[in-house]
Amino acid sequence: MKVIIALLFVLGIGNTFAQEKNTVTKDSNSPDYVYWDLSCESGTKEAKADFKKGKYNCYSYGMVFYTDYDFSKFFEHYLKKTYKINTDNKGCVVSDYSKCYDATMTALVKEKFGKDIFTRAKKEAKELYANHTPDKKN
Repeated sequence: MKVIIALLFVLGIGNTFAQEKNTVTKDSNSPDYVYWDLSCESGTKEAKADFKKGKYNCYSYGMVFYTDYDFSKFFEHYLKKTYKINTDNKGCVVSDYSKCYDATMTALVKEKFGKDIFTRAKKEAKELYANHTPDKKN
């Protein structure tokens, strides 16, 4: 029993000293900058800034069900290569920031490329995919 208690004590001390100190500063020029503003306003502002830089990040959230995984990856690559639109699934946790970022970015992308950009691009990608993979159907 004494051995178990001593072992737990030693492991507990080792775990304590293994922790790193994180200093939080709101100075974005500092190398220790660790501040996140997850508000809706921040998400909207970030989406507009990314859009101006040519970063078109249209993310989805939640569980993904693929009917054709290979085509889904092909379509993701097609959007990025042809329209510079980055798509990715960011998991199940959705914040106000991510909702507003996604809504703003999607609206800006649709304004730039047309309201039917995703439908049109999917149709284009399906045609390419069918032509380049003879063993696959639409």
